[in-house]
Amino acid sequence: MFEAELKVMSNAGPDAESRFLSYAGKVLPIEGLTKAVRLGPGVQPFGRIRATKHAGSGQAPAASITSSGRGRIAATYFNFSEGYLKAENELARRFLSDLVRELFPRPLVEVKGSPHVDVSVIRKGGKLLVNLVNTAGPHREAGVLTRIPPVGPLTVIIRQDSRPAGVVLEPSGKPLAFDFTDGKVRVTVPNVSIHEVIVIS
Repeated sequence: MFEAELKVMSNAGPDAESRFLSYAGKVLPIEGLTKAVRLGPGVQPFGRIRATKHAGSGQAPAASITSSGRGRIAATYFNFSEGYLKAENELARRFLSDLVRELFPRPLVEVKGSPHVDVSVIRKGGKLLVNLVNTAGPHREAGVLTRIPPVGPLTVIIRQDSRPAGVVLEPSGKPLAFDFTDGKVRVTVPNVSIHEVIVIS
């Protein structure tokens, strides 16, 4: 799918198994199938897929990035989620995060301090609401979760055109101290048990 938009061509032959992701000087086994592709002119490779753990073994792009219309498009050429859902891995997380960052170099919101925070942003009544949802805990295990460990402290960076009138943490209504420099609001959220909302007015 999307070969034309990605400006790639799939190599002939069946998809391969038992490959390795090579990224940032490290190697990670890949679960499931991989797809070998040839990149067209101007397409940027991202990461490598190796046939073995050893450098120099048959290599192909793990992902690619290219322009498409007024934007950019990327794809991975292996089943990222299959292995990650079985066992979270820092290298896999960094690979995907860095790939997304290539597409969105100036995200509206950045969260530092824990990888287990989902972020969603809405505007309501002239205010910006940044929802922080704690996704920590053994969600892959069967049964009912009896406890979700809190995450934090979190450093949250939010891009804004002008200095906000105030920043409040809801639902507690607690005002948050903030710094506004170079078009960025920086706040510290002490912890997130389940769900907190940063409200910027």
